[in-house]
Amino acid sequence: MPIKSTWLVKGHIIFAVSWGEVTPDEFAATEAPMQQFLNNAEADFLHVVVDHSLLESLPRFQQMIQRAWGTHPRLGWVIFYGVQSSVLAFQSSMTAQLLKVRLRFVDTLADALTYLQQADNTLPDLRAIDMESIRAQLLASGVPEHVLMGQT
Repeated sequence: MPIKSTWLVKGHIIFAVSWGEVTPDEFAATEAPMQQFLNNAEADFLHVVVDHSLLESLPRFQQMIQRAWGTHPRLGWVIFYGVQSSVLAFQSSMTAQLLKVRLRFVDTLADALTYLQQADNTLPDLRAIDMESIRAQLLASGVPEHVLMGQT
């Protein structure tokens, strides 16, 4: 499945990576894990940082708005970085507006972390994140090495 996620900061921030062409079934399969992350969050709001650097396509708009996690009351900021396609950015932006999701586009993971650090004063110091450990977890979950080339 070309979408994988793990804790970036346990209980506070999820890190996800997507690549290739994400099918409707693959996108739907994110529902249960995302609900679990949201329900087990330690903070009032759980933020999501997503690397879309190698994403080629997402399911149709109608299929994306059916995901209940997008309307979860504990969902904080959703930050996408590395979006290469203006069509994907537009589609994501429209979905977020419809679901009233706080969505932000940035260029890099560092930009995403800087924004979150400023937006949420309850977060620990995000400069202390062990990205090598996150990378190892994602590799163990089946993310191909080439997808994570720019992560550390």
